[in-house]
Amino acid sequence: MILYPLKKSSKGRERGEFPLGQVDWDGDLVLEVRDRSLRDKLKSYFQEPIWVPVPLGDEDQIMGHTWECLEPGGEEHFFEAVKRLHQMDMIVDLDS
Repeated sequence: MILYPLKKSSKGRERGEFPLGQVDWDGDLVLEVRDRSLRDKLKSYFQEPIWVPVPLGDEDQIMGHTWECLEPGGEEHFFEAVKRLHQMDMIVDLDS
């Protein structure tokens, strides 16, 4: 998956023209980023636990939610972290 920057524009944040590198999951995190400081920043980002909401109740009546911690090193954690990269002004092209 190709990693792009998010650029601020008059229309909001848009995907930058030039890619920053690639990020993939192959049983483990695979980073191909030339910028050393960005690569280190991404490595530490993908090593942090992520808290996700888990709905309580049945399919018809959701009564609220609780929180579940996704520990680093799993596929579910990786894809959740990829979805949240916009917080770091980056986005991944999931079709690539």
